[in-house]
Amino acid sequence: HSSITVNEGSVSLEELGESVSVKVWDRSVHILHNGEERALAVGEQVELRGDNALLIRKIADSKFNDGWPKQNLAKDAVHRRYIAHLQHERRIAGAGILPTSTLYTVKRVAEEVDVLLSLSEESRVMKRIDQANTRLNEAAALLAEGSDEEEVEASLDDFRGTLLDLVTGTGGDTITQELIEKSMVATIAEVAALLPDDEGYVIKQVVLETTADITDELLPEEQAQAVFLSDSLTTLNEAIEGGDIIVLEDTWIEMQSSLTLLDQETSPLDDYARKELKLLFARFAYEVRERGDEVSSFNPELFQDIVAYIPQAPASVIQPLSNEELQTVIQAMLGRIYTFKMPRSRENQLQLEIIAIVDHNEEGHFLRALYNALPEQSHLRDRVQRQLTMLRWEKAGEVVELQKTQSGETL
Repeated sequence: HSSITVNEGSVSLEELGESVSVKVWDRSVHILHNGEERALAVGEQVELRGDNALLIRKIADSKFNDGWPKQNLAKDAVHRRYIAHLQHERRIAGAGILPTSTLYTVKRVAEEVDVLLSLSEESRVMKRIDQANTRLNEAAALLAEGSDEEEVEASLDDFRGTLLDLVTGTGGDTITQELIEKSMVATIAEVAALLPDDEGYVIKQVVLETTADITDELLPEEQAQAVFLSDSLTTLNEAIEGGDIIVLEDTWIEMQSSLTLLDQETSPLDDYARKELKLLFARFAYEVRERGDEVSSFNPELFQDIVAYIPQAPASVIQPLSNEELQTVIQAMLGRIYTFKMPRSRENQLQLEIIAIVDHNEEGHFLRALYNALPEQSHLRDRVQRQLTMLRWEKAGEVVELQKTQSGETL
């Protein structure tokens, strides 16, 4: 019934009887279910069954500290750093003679001769693209050697200039454009794992910015900016979870100008991209609240600066259901419950329906509407009533914790 596409994300899939629970723990996934396509960002979940609509709800913040998600995200962070290191090492290995060598001029002359000896325009374009990628490799090797910033920037400027010259020099003909776009897709993949605290992140920045300049269709400029902010937020989450306050401080300072992307009125991003960034920021906000004493003890000013950006009661990014939509969902639930004739089978299906709405931002509305829709003499109402009581106690506990937070007791 469904297909799920994961790109730079972490997702869990769990069988629950006849349904599958999909929870997104990092970045995002795309789901195609019975012809309906939706994107889920970090902190969102959905239950998939053969006939149900995609009803997205929020994962409780506390769930991120459960055993499996916490361990899995820690492993993801280690794996990402391994991939980033491996890709960086491959670039260094492919650099060859560096600009710091006396033989570098010979290397560049040989490259020009190779282009002149090409038998076709397509071959010449491919060789120029390869030369541009060589400049990236040289920049990686210069970074590893600890070379001056100017030398690294010169190699990156050559990369950018070579590709822009190809586009403008050929008038952006179809073949050249296709060859460049194909190369940039591969190059973006080779730098995707890099984050701001990695040695080669400047290479990723130049690759994405150049791609946005060359072709708006492949990577619009605002999408490139969203990637940079998303990378920074991921770094912040890793830093605060790992207790690396220095990386936290440096990354927070660097990303200040990008926070305007979260503003709904001025942001050039589409609603989904902005939602994904807000949810990543919400994850960071939760960790700051949980570990505020660590940050505050190290750098009180940094802590106060971060807290100033964090609303005490973040607005839900999930739109509330109308009464008609709510009743449609409830009638679908009843239809699935009363498909069965045996009382035990109905109880089991009711349990699955309750599991499907746990932690939804309108869980209470669902339960009350389901309670009222069930026949008055049905024993199933007792099960719904118990769930409502448990929810009330849970919300009462959250109110107490929020009051403590606002009064400064937990921070």
